[in-house]
Amino acid sequence: MEAEALARTGSPHEKLRAMHALGTLSGSYLKALEAHELEKRVKDLEERVAELAGGRLKARRTA
Repeated sequence: MEAEALARTGSPHEKLRAMHALGTLSGSYLKALEAHELEKRVKDLEERVAELAGGRLKARRTA
């Protein structure tokens, strides 16, 4: 990764820019992971609601 190499060996200005780029990248990666986790949780909740709604419909039909 070029930014990592610049952070180790570049001039102070290049090191600062490389560290900023790495920080921005890591923040974006974390947000993507969080979004994926939230999407998975919503899907799981939607499936559970559908299961419960399906059970309610079956209970109403037999009553």
